[in-house]
Amino acid sequence: MRQSVVTATLLAAVLFAGCAASRPMGIEEYYAGDRASAERLFRRGLDRERNSRALYLLLLGTVYLEDGRLEEAREKFIEATEIMESFVAEGEFAALVGREAAKQYKGDPYERMMAWWYLGLLDYALGDYHMALPSFKSSIIANSPPGDEAYMADNASGYLMTAKTYIAMGDASQALREFEDALVAGAIRKDSMTLFNAISRAARELKATRADGHFVQLAADLTIAAAPGVVYDSEDLSAGVMRAGEAAGARLAEARESGELDEDDAEVLAESIHAVSTMAARLLRGAGVPKGGAEDLEALHPAGGSGNIFVVTGIGSGPYKYNTGAYGRLVAFGRRPYSQRYARVFVNGRQVGRTVTIEDIYYQAVNRGPRAMDSILAGKAVLKGGLEVAAAIAFESALADDDRERLEDEEDSDGFLDNMFTGMMLALMAALVRPEADVRSWETLPDRIQALTAEVEPGEHDIEVAFYNAAGLRVGAPLRFRGVPVHADRETVLYVRSGVGGWAASPVNGRSVVTPE
Repeated sequence: MRQSVVTATLLAAVLFAGCAASRPMGIEEYYAGDRASAERLFRRGLDRERNSRALYLLLLGTVYLEDGRLEEAREKFIEATEIMESFVAEGEFAALVGREAAKQYKGDPYERMMAWWYLGLLDYALGDYHMALPSFKSSIIANSPPGDEAYMADNASGYLMTAKTYIAMGDASQALREFEDALVAGAIRKDSMTLFNAISRAARELKATRADGHFVQLAADLTIAAAPGVVYDSEDLSAGVMRAGEAAGARLAEARESGELDEDDAEVLAESIHAVSTMAARLLRGAGVPKGGAEDLEALHPAGGSGNIFVVTGIGSGPYKYNTGAYGRLVAFGRRPYSQRYARVFVNGRQVGRTVTIEDIYYQAVNRGPRAMDSILAGKAVLKGGLEVAAAIAFESALADDDRERLEDEEDSDGFLDNMFTGMMLALMAALVRPEADVRSWETLPDRIQALTAEVEPGEHDIEVAFYNAAGLRVGAPLRFRGVPVHADRETVLYVRSGVGGWAASPVNGRSVVTPE
């Protein structure tokens, strides 16, 4: 009888625990090149996973975008942004008491940024500039949450496309103002990435010599999160990383005062933040890395017009999330390796230029700072651990009662049943507490967005886009577009995703769309 009670308890705990939060279906098929299966699975997820509807709309939108099904892609991005920007959020209570993934998917700032940006690009490519403008502006707003000044002004792609749209609408003065913002954003991104790399290297070297590696990594994460807010106002990068360390220390002090961290952990973490920032500053000084600008963006300057060919490339595989930390309560970002670094564009066999980076999506993902939900998940992890310990103590007490009764040859006592019932309730409560973080993300995004502007003679042209690695060697077969119409007074837009596909769209003569051979 007692064995059956224990068995029932464990089975109930397993049943209540349910399955862990999962990444969206169809991703592996997408990256394996099985686009038909990926689209089918994305559609299945759209039908079955109500709270992930916006995510599957984005995943389908990616497929349609890359296949040249522009109107279908536009519809999916419109519907996704409507859900993501809605104030109604289903499943919020369920996320607090159960899995965070039970809530409605709204996307991170970088995902909302890219949804609006792609929507703007589609309208821009089809010549609907008055529709494109608010979308590009929305991409800037989405990337800069209200009250989060530390993460503003680094969305170069949004400012750039806003500038280009103003040029297309005939407002050159406003276009130049927006382009200046793009240059500032590009400089902040470039410097922040330099700090990011130095901090990451410092963390790797420190973890190799210290036993408390998890504190070192957390210190690095906090310092990286603070970097964009201080780098622009710092006189040099080594000073910037020290100021980022100070900002991370201030956040740590807040966590200590609020009781999120005990004194011992806070002390070790504070020392780790100082060690990481000091080593990163030393690495930057030793390398003599100056603060940079956004010189590469100057090639896209809209003054005097934007040319009549605008090539946009999506390169590599963007960020995805996975669980880490106790009970999987924290989110870390990963990305698949890729070798492409830039593209060269050829018109009728003649090279017209190479693409430059206008957005680094992985950078945007990892530099958003700690999420509000993380503190809730931290509390849930502590609660879950406490309940599990209490349940174990109750079960041990029940077994101790059982052993004593057997030795003394007594009948069942209330002590055994009471302790077993208490342990069962505590185990069930622990199973119901689901601190694992939500790892749903828009995994079909590229890693970087690059662009090129060129001016060619009006007429129909054969255009080829080829990708190259860091050594300057071509990677994969080039994409060839035959008979692309190019006009004197309107841009023809090409979008190409490395290793996947693309399209060329002209906003003149019935909005012709050309797909590669």
